[in-house]
Order: sequence, then C-alpha cells, then structure tokens
Amino acid sequence: MDGNTPLSTSKTPRGLRRLSIFAAVLVIALLIGSWAVLVNRTTRQSTLSAAAKSVPLKQNKDVYIGHNQVLYKLNGRTGAVIWQQHLKRSYPLDRRAASFFGVEVAEDVVYAALDHDFSAFRSSDGKELWHRHILPTASLTPENLRIVGEEVEQGTLYLWHANSTVSSHSAQDGAPKWSNLVAEWGSVQYGTLYMTVWSDTQERSFLYALDAKTGKERWHFASPSLPGAGSIDPRVVDGVVYVGWGGYLYALNAQTGQQLWMYRLPQYHEFFQTQITNGVVYARSQYAFMEAPRDQIADAMRVRAFHAKTGALLWTSGPDESLYSQGVPTGGDVIMTYHALTKSSGTNDNNPSTGDLNHAVTRSDGYSLSVINAKDARFLWQIQVPAGSGSVYPWVSIMDGRLYLFEGGKTPSLQTFDVHSGKKLGQHPLPIDPEKLVLSGVDNGIAYMLSAATGYYKETGDESISAIRLPDGSLAWQMRLGAVKNHEDAISALILAP
Repeated sequence: MDGNTPLSTSKTPRGLRRLSIFAAVLVIALLIGSWAVLVNRTTRQSTLSAAAKSVPLKQNKDVYIGHNQVLYKLNGRTGAVIWQQHLKRSYPLDRRAASFFGVEVAEDVVYAALDHDFSAFRSSDGKELWHRHILPTASLTPENLRIVGEEVEQGTLYLWHANSTVSSHSAQDGAPKWSNLVAEWGSVQYGTLYMTVWSDTQERSFLYALDAKTGKERWHFASPSLPGAGSIDPRVVDGVVYVGWGGYLYALNAQTGQQLWMYRLPQYHEFFQTQITNGVVYARSQYAFMEAPRDQIADAMRVRAFHAKTGALLWTSGPDESLYSQGVPTGGDVIMTYHALTKSSGTNDNNPSTGDLNHAVTRSDGYSLSVINAKDARFLWQIQVPAGSGSVYPWVSIMDGRLYLFEGGKTPSLQTFDVHSGKKLGQHPLPIDPEKLVLSGVDNGIAYMLSAATGYYKETGDESISAIRLPDGSLAWQMRLGAVKNHEDAISALILAP
C-alpha cells in the first residue's frame, strides 16, 4: 500500500462492486496528484473496483484483459496481440447467475478467475502454469462456491465466493491453504485480511482483522448500533486502519484494533468517500438517503480534512461540494471538487412518489470542477461546463503537472490545463465519445478507455478498447473485442502492467 490510498464504499457484495464501480460515477473518491489511474498496477494491493492506484512511470506497460472466456495480453503502445489463452470451464454456469471474469497481475504472473475456475499464466508468453477448479465441499456445491472476487497479495491468491465466504490459495500452484470464512467484504493489506460482518442480532457491523496466512483472528472492532447505511471500507496507511460506518469515521491501531480517534457527523449526514494522502484524511459526506430533510441535503454534502494521526479537523469545504470521483493526486497539494450547478424551474413537483410534495423542481444546469489548496481549502481555479455542452461527469487524468479533461457530448474533446494555475494549454477533438467509455488507465502519455462495465456479464453491443494519445487526442490504436453474447460470457477490468 502507499500513501495515496483511496477508501471506497461498502455495503455492496464484493463482486457486484466490480460492475457498479463505473455505473455509479461518484462512488470512489480520488485526490489529484502526479498521476494515478482507475486500474493500473503491477500487483493488486486492495479491492476492486475499480479501483485507483498511484504508479511511478518506469516503463511502458501492456494491456491485460479478459473477454468471452479469452485472456489477452496486448502491446500497450500498438494494441498488437502478444498472446491469448482460452480459459477452461469445468462446470456450466447456472443461468440465474451472472458470469464473473477477474484478472490480476503480480510478479510476472497473470491470474485469471472465471466463475468456478482459476488459473495462472506466465506473463511473458502466456504459458499456463497451473489450473484449478472449485470442488464441492460437504453440503456446498460448486455454484455455492462460485467465484465473485479475487485478490493476490504476498504469494497468496484470495477468492471471494457466492455464499459470502473467502478462501486462501497458494499463488505457486493454486493449492488451498484455508477456506470458508464468512465475510461480507474483505481485503488483504500488509499480511492481514480485513473483513466486515453484519450482525442482525446486535444490529451492528464488525470489522475483523485476520492473519492472512492462517485465517485466525487477530482482533475485531464493533461499529455503533445502527450506524447508518453508508460505510467506508477499511484501509491501512502507516500502521493505522481507517474505517467508517454511517456518520462515524474511525482510526484504529492496525496491530491491536485499539481506537485512536473518531469523528461523528451531525444527524442525517453520513460519510461516503474518503482519501488518504500525505498525512491527511479527506472525507466526503452526504445526506442519509430517504432520511434527511430537504433543507439539509446541500449542507450535508461537504468535504472535510482531518489530521491522519490525531483526527483533528483541519478544514471543512462549503456546502454541496464533493471529492471528484475521477480526480488523481498531485503530491497532495491540491484537490479537485465537483459541484452540480442547478436551478429551480419555478414549478412544483406534486408527484407522491417523490415523498416530498409541493417543492420546486430543480433542473441540472451543468457542473463545475474546482481545484483547491489541500492545506486550507483555498480556491485556486475552476472549470464551468453548462448543461448540454458536455458530459455530466467528465473523465479527468493528471500527468506531469497537467490536467486532462475528456469531454463527451456532441463535440467530444480533450482539453489540457496547467493543474496549479488553471491556464488552458490546448484543446483537441476526440475521435470517440468518452461519455460512453470508461477511463481504465493512463500510462506514458496514453489513456486507455474501455466501452464496458467490467467484471460481470452485461448485455451490451460490441465492446472495444481505445488508446488515446494525451498530447493531441488522436487515436493510437483500437481493438474491437466483440459482443458479450450470453450469461457465460463476461469482460474483466483492463489491467496495465509490464
């Protein structure tokens, strides 16, 4: 793990977050920095989703992706197929289930999980190193143990299963180590498996810290009773576990589970997104859905900065601001926030389905992206985009002190700004509409965009990968993968790795 470590939301089964990570744009909070991507790593260090990694620019990376039971390695600069492997399927997939395709790259080995099967391949030439499939255990069928998530950490492969259990396997040959621990959600960090379990009898959630090698409990920590729907998945930075439930944000000692500090939001507010960078915890709050009075909704949506070690509140942003979900860190000195521009139509909404009668209807009037100083929330510069002239939520990337804004809509464009001054450095037309794509990673001046929600089967049209040159917005290469045809097909996240 590193100091730029995002905390993502929870309460969704692990596998389903792989699908929803791009469908719900403002789900993962990222800060702006030297450079980061949604999926770009040489090893997996935390959960899904999708999530964003800060990776130093050392060498060109290639593209790994799974589609329709085929695992590909593509040349990152040209798109040429380096190798491809058709994956084995040991059992037919139940039609009531959605196929899952997971890909991880660690230590020059590519790990692929496809429903009931998991395999390892040599990254250089695609040679299969080993293959295993799920075996029925006692009363559990292969369908009960169907794979819905995977993670590789320190020579061990961890698999999450459809019956809410997790199992541990040797990365060398896939042999089982321990298995069938019940977990609502989990991630492996620094040799510890952190997982959350909800208790109906106690009406609270528990965070368990387990020895990742043995599966034995080290400690556990209980949330407040009925803390609220929102939650922050645990992340470890500098020996501290940061975790949240509803309106509560906690810092715990990673070795003992002892509470170091806690912050509680006002009633009807809950934490939704959090990011840790350079000794500061940045947390976005929102209103508790279906509970907050309408006059408190805007007030609930703020960004707060906390001292990571002491929990001291450093600053609070203005109302109706949120950490921008696609932003990336710039050494922790600036933050990008998102603000929806709205206006009242002057009419009333009397639809009983809203649950709030006779209020003025609010219409979208575009959005603004603001860059603020990370130390004191001082405003630096802003981009305003009126409704109808671009994407609702554009894709953003930062590299070498430049902010790249991918705008969709009628006239797709790539705009470039100096990240600190806001000076516009250029604007180029895009050959594709980024509004219909997912920004999956950036490496050495090329942005990789995928036209699919990843992880699970979803009926869509022809899927494709598009590589866009950041200097001029031109298309470096494009690969059409074809359509996901049936329930036994799926597409993985796009991975950038050597």
